[in-house]
Amino acid sequence: MAESELHISLVRHLFSWVKDNFFSGDTGIIYVELPEVPKYSKPFSLCCGVRPDLSAKRPQDNLLILGEAKTEADLETRHSIMQYNSYIEECENHSGPAIIVIAVPWFVQRTALNLLVSLLRKKAAKKTKIQVLEKLPG
Repeated sequence: MAESELHISLVRHLFSWVKDNFFSGDTGIIYVELPEVPKYSKPFSLCCGVRPDLSAKRPQDNLLILGEAKTEADLETRHSIMQYNSYIEECENHSGPAIIVIAVPWFVQRTALNLLVSLLRKKAAKKTKIQVLEKLPG
């Protein structure tokens, strides 16, 4: 399925934010789902068969980063909830620290945060961190 221009824009913001905040500009170990990225540099599938828009590991502390971009229309769909739950499970089973980074339009930022926090509570997740990016276009 072809992604919308808005979704692609959100993935670009996600990639830029992760690169700047976790890798000091080094993109060598960030896998991202963008049209111009070769297949071998796209994110890996997780145990449940879902694939995030971004995945990365920081070797020095074994930090796992999973990133997902969502438009308002697909933020709370059944498929999206299944993805978030899979990401939480992957993070909880990871041997090091883990974070899920979500990129959504600014006007659904609070909805995204509340949804992810609720899912973390339902799964009794202890080590998974959540970051919802702020002030993104929509």
